[in-house]
Amino acid sequence: MELKIERVIETALYVSDMARASQFYETVLLLPAMVAKARFRAYDVGGQGRTCCCYLSKAMRWRFA
Repeated sequence: MELKIERVIETALYVSDMARASQFYETVLLLPAMVAKARFRAYDVGGQGRTCCCYLSKAMRWRFA
């Protein structure tokens, strides 16, 4: 059975190992990277470009007041 993710509204996850997380999303889930930086990844979900999953490293935590 083939896994196909059709859409995600918005998701942000903190990961401790960006290389490992990127490998999973790109090779297992087959999501193409829209943006690939050392501390940030945005993935195109469903080929729509507007919907993406974002993955941030622990070193880039944001604080909300």
